[in-house]
Amino acid sequence: ASLQSIINQNEMSVFDKPHPDGVFAASCFMHETSVSVVIEGQSYSPIVIDWFFQNGELDQYHKLIESCPQEDSENLQLPCNDYHPCQVDFMTTSSSDPHPLTKLQFDA
Repeated sequence: ASLQSIINQNEMSVFDKPHPDGVFAASCFMHETSVSVVIEGQSYSPIVIDWFFQNGELDQYHKLIESCPQEDSENLQLPCNDYHPCQVDFMTTSSSDPHPLTKLQFDA
């Protein structure tokens, strides 16, 4: 299922299934999500447990997708999650030696 179909599952369900999909998508550079990563004050672990066992205590958090603030789009830095390992430092110790990811962006 695509992310959009998971988000819209209640409105336009393609498959009639008793257990709806869930998503926890933080704006984070790390591939795996640490329990220290939070969205709206929630980490994924209790949400996944509640979703999987259908406890119904955290239903409002079963589809959490982090939105980055857009008020100051000139200074928008992605990823925007506050957890430090989620951030990307695009510069190394020397300002004249860009991070390899920055170089890849310009070489492409």
